[in-house]
Amino acid sequence: MELNIIRENLQKFQEIKSLADKSISRLSMDELVYIPGPGSLSMLAIMHHMAGNMISRWTGFPEADGEKTNRNRDQEFEEGVYSVEQINELWDKGWQTLFDSIGKLNDKNLQDSTFIRSQELNIHQAILRQMSHLSYHVGQLVFLAKLIKGETWESLSIPKGQSETFNTSMKAKFK
Repeated sequence: MELNIIRENLQKFQEIKSLADKSISRLSMDELVYIPGPGSLSMLAIMHHMAGNMISRWTGFPEADGEKTNRNRDQEFEEGVYSVEQINELWDKGWQTLFDSIGKLNDKNLQDSTFIRSQELNIHQAILRQMSHLSYHVGQLVFLAKLIKGETWESLSIPKGQSETFNTSMKAKFK
């Protein structure tokens, strides 16, 4: 079996985005701005940060440093700076920038150099760094959505108490 690391990473990024989008879609506008406690962030602020990060990292990639001078990272964590509509627009732009930039690559590029905050990385390291960062924040989004919805939350994966049934169906599917 031939590996296609770039394609597999793109698929994983699409899965990560899908998980976030499913969580976000289950909430009202009021719930997206809910802050669970002091020192916490709303889902909207986390989305703003993720979008800002992706736009910065993947604009001009791999030639330009992934931390752009026009990015105001600290503002990404401020509540109420942008509307839900504006954050959704940035969210879509961030993901599209990531997909477009990585989609232009192939596995031969994985050892090529790029920079993030002046630190030299190879492209494979930059992709893994982004995947780790986005997965971390998507976990926050899912947790917040679950916290907000409480007992009405519907699992995005295998529901509690359903592991055995799921494993049986997977065995039947792949035998």
